[in-house]
Amino acid sequence: MTTTPSRIRVDERVMGAGTTVRFVLLMVLLVVSCWNVMGGITRRAALRTGFDHYGCLFAAGGDPFDGDVARDVVAMDLQGPAYQACLDRYEPPLAWWVTLSWPVLLVAVAWALFRGVPAWRTRRGRVVPLAAVDSDGGILRLVEELATVAGLTRVPRVVVDPAAASTGAVVLGSDRRPTVCLHGGLLARRHTDPEGFRAVLLHELAHIRNRDVTLTYVTLAVWWAFVAVVLLPALVVHIKSTLGIAPQFRAVQVPSAVRGFGLLGLLVVLVHLARADVLRSREIYADRAAVRWGADPRGWAVATPGPPPGVWRRAVASLAELWRTHPRWDLRRKSLDDPVVLFGVQALPLFLTGTAATLINSQAGEAAFAANAQWANHARVLVSAALVVGVLGVALWRGVAHAVLTSRRVPSGVRAGLWLGVGMAVGELVVGDVTSFTWLPARPWVLLLAVLAGGAFAWWATQCAHLWIRLWPGRTIRPAMLLGLAAMCLVLSAWFEWWQASGTLYAGGAPFDTGGFLQTSGLASIADAYRSLPAKVLAELSAVAGRPLALPAVAALWIVPLLAWAVGPSRTVPGWMRDAIGGGAVAARGEGVPPPRRVLLAVLLGGASACAALVGAMAFLSTPRSGADLPAFVVTYCGWLLVALGTAAAVAAAVASAPAGRYRLLVALVAAEAAVLAGCAGTFTLASFDGCVQPLNTLVHTCGWHPDVPWPLFRLLLAPALLLGAALAAVVAAAVSVAARAVRRRPASPDAAVRRATPPVRRAVAVGLLCAVAVGSTVAAGVFRAGEGHDRDDRAGGLPPAVSPGRGEAAGGSAAGRPVSARTREIQVLSWYTYGGAELLRKRFMPRVTGFFDLLTKGRGEVSGSLVRPFCEDFARIARDADAFFRVPDARAAGLWKEFTAEVGKSGRTCGQAVERSNGRLLEQTMDELVGAARLAQAVTARVKATAEEGDIR
Repeated sequence: MTTTPSRIRVDERVMGAGTTVRFVLLMVLLVVSCWNVMGGITRRAALRTGFDHYGCLFAAGGDPFDGDVARDVVAMDLQGPAYQACLDRYEPPLAWWVTLSWPVLLVAVAWALFRGVPAWRTRRGRVVPLAAVDSDGGILRLVEELATVAGLTRVPRVVVDPAAASTGAVVLGSDRRPTVCLHGGLLARRHTDPEGFRAVLLHELAHIRNRDVTLTYVTLAVWWAFVAVVLLPALVVHIKSTLGIAPQFRAVQVPSAVRGFGLLGLLVVLVHLARADVLRSREIYADRAAVRWGADPRGWAVATPGPPPGVWRRAVASLAELWRTHPRWDLRRKSLDDPVVLFGVQALPLFLTGTAATLINSQAGEAAFAANAQWANHARVLVSAALVVGVLGVALWRGVAHAVLTSRRVPSGVRAGLWLGVGMAVGELVVGDVTSFTWLPARPWVLLLAVLAGGAFAWWATQCAHLWIRLWPGRTIRPAMLLGLAAMCLVLSAWFEWWQASGTLYAGGAPFDTGGFLQTSGLASIADAYRSLPAKVLAELSAVAGRPLALPAVAALWIVPLLAWAVGPSRTVPGWMRDAIGGGAVAARGEGVPPPRRVLLAVLLGGASACAALVGAMAFLSTPRSGADLPAFVVTYCGWLLVALGTAAAVAAAVASAPAGRYRLLVALVAAEAAVLAGCAGTFTLASFDGCVQPLNTLVHTCGWHPDVPWPLFRLLLAPALLLGAALAAVVAAAVSVAARAVRRRPASPDAAVRRATPPVRRAVAVGLLCAVAVGSTVAAGVFRAGEGHDRDDRAGGLPPAVSPGRGEAAGGSAAGRPVSARTREIQVLSWYTYGGAELLRKRFMPRVTGFFDLLTKGRGEVSGSLVRPFCEDFARIARDADAFFRVPDARAAGLWKEFTAEVGKSGRTCGQAVERSNGRLLEQTMDELVGAARLAQAVTARVKATAEEGDIR
């Protein structure tokens, strides 16, 4: 018997609801926000100098005000030791216990509220024990009976609030010690509507059985603790600091100040809306449980007014509905018959989840940076991804399962993912990682990458869920679901890792290509090798592939669906499906699963085209004539080989995904990645022939490219090609889907697809072989990448030393990509003087010069060498420190500083020679050199003060 969609009733307990994870997401957001907001306030209060916490960046030649991220990165990178020494001296990180004390205080206050509020609400005088109003014990016996029906191991405590006139009840306390508080109006309803009274009791007991009590009150307690510990103090501090902004800095600091208020306001709105949405879902779950235990559905027949007239009034009513913690009565009645609202993928929760993920990622980045450990960064992105997957992934799997069980159209998931991406983009605008002191980032359109990434991610996750739900034959769907969620977590972690490290820089104005970045750094001679488009693509993909999570994530994109194909289509209805619909049958409708044979044919075609494209590229390019052209030639040559592999991957994806129906993205990924592996294998084979690739391998060795690794071309091309293949597969699948929707071709019969399926043994062997190759290639690429070490510039992606940005050449470069304003230059010079320059000149050099001259004057030419030697050593040390200090961000002052450093170093050497030789003439020469250095020091100081007076910065 086949059940029609209108009559199918799916048990909402078929999969986890995901509401607990949403509560945990809110808790993590509040704790991380407490750490970041209050830690930042404490850190700014502990600063030893002005300019907030950007003094060292200004001193290095950066400019956080204009939003030029590239300038700031170069300024910090090219003068790394000086910048770090400045931070350690003038902007030291707070002790771990100081920043940790704020979350500890938050948890302590929340715990006190969690324990104290229920006790206060059930205090004597406000509520009375049930025995005081239940003289015959009838209510208690009914509660005990219903507790047994609900499956509770212990009857909860029951009290009565006589002053409450409503006909409802509420559960207080915790899951372990719940207290059911009956309102006075409900007791009066017991005699007039006994079934309604029974329904209310079952509803409250359902909250206890579903373990809603602790989560609800913990969330409430943490929120009010956050208001007391963080929100109100931070609001006062922000108001005070905003009113205290100096007039000359208002134009650049007002956006940052407004963004600080926006963050606090967003937290208020986000937490309340997310909490209200979860509580509305919990109410419907409790309603359905109560009806399942015997409650009369007529108890939900409450008269409600219809929608207000007018578009604006209905819009206002819809917005007001979002703030309510209880759903409308008409929605609750409808959900008793059809729980589709519990399986739908709603836009608001996903938008809030995306925003919360960005806030957590950005604010936890401060803690990861302070920890100065790579594991902290990995933990940050993994936790954020796990929380998002716990919300989005569970919602997608539930939505797909409900559509399959009710024979409805399976949603694509793109719209849900786009809402997630919009939330991530909005979060970036609030936290300021891409804006700093400007209203908008330098490239606002880069934020569209986050939106599109969210759509593509949810599209892939939905197709994986659809494929596994169609093919999984087990008694329970949980193993397949856990595998899919784990893969989603890995993929999203890789995205978060790249976005936080590179995506935010691109949005902030950093060059997209390595050549442009090196040009900005003053390394124009190295940047020429990266000017061609293939070289740019190679450099960027190599940088991405160098991240630890990138290649495993790419492997998960196509190994997870491959494993589903290895399972094969089930010829009987799985047990979990029968249980979900109460033993009925499910109609085999919708699009069928494409057979693996179609994918394997596309793989063979893509591999052949890849080999042909590689041979053509090798024949087209020629070896350079001069040794000076070798680096540029190697990068360009490998870039064109990468283009050839990408073209082959795109062809394979297009051919395979065209007839794949609703699984186009999965088929395209499998075909493209397998084609890349086939192409790389072809390159690996050609490497053994002297006439093809072997000369280039020798050329690569000549450039200093890890001669201990065999077949360097294979090592170089594999990881970037896998990344490029995955990206092209997504683009091709999207284009084919749009074209197919325009043509509106009718899909093939799913039953025919099953009948033509490959035999199970052959299918398992073929797909298993592909999985083994995929895992092996990923491990090999990871080993090759690990062999490159961690001492290379990440922007260059671990390319050859001859074309990587060396610090030796960068030492004389400029950190400025474009000229800064006069006001900014004045701030930079004054910061240079404040953050170390004044100490070198006024506190170290001048006092030692005075002491040196006093010693010689008092000794009247007869001075012991043991007394002079410490001065000689101090002068040499001051010269070394001055040389390692920041370059002065002013051309005129920089020239004076360079002369001063040279003169002090010369005086130290002459002084040492005078002591060793006991030579009075050298001692007099030392005095003359020190006099010259003192004049230069005075000139530098005068230039700095003149610059500050010109800009009215004091």
